[in-house]
Amino acid sequence: MSGKGYQTLLDCRHRGRLLREHGFTVDQIVIVFSLDHPASPLRLYRYAAGLTASQVITAHAALDSTGATSLREARLYDYENVRHEAPCNRVEVKDRHRCLVTAR
Repeated sequence: MSGKGYQTLLDCRHRGRLLREHGFTVDQIVIVFSLDHPASPLRLYRYAAGLTASQVITAHAALDSTGATSLREARLYDYENVRHEAPCNRVEVKDRHRCLVTAR
């Protein structure tokens, strides 16, 4: 893991533990993390769990009944780097088109 990414994970582990002690749910912790870290929701949930990418890969492999490596670290990073937003939430779409939700 890179230096900055690892420091972010360590910070999130510490903050997540403190927030859980105060009764925050995982979803609430992700919302708090999203205020400080410009990351995709998938990565924010991984941060909330305090897991490295390697730990996620290991856990995923343990769930796979075939025993084949179905998820690699590079693919996990690809999934995490995709911003899963509705098209109406993107600025360039808002400027050109009206969203059906906002038109109501």
